[in-house]
Amino acid sequence: MKDTNLNLVMTITMNMNNEMIQNIHIVQTGQ
Repeated sequence: MKDTNLNLVMTITMNMNNEMIQNIHIVQTGQ
């Protein structure tokens, strides 16, 4: 259930900070 909340927060943050999320996504892909 906590995962769902995290996903929701991530989606909102994505809308607010698309650029920042993009950088995080690149780091995740690197891993």
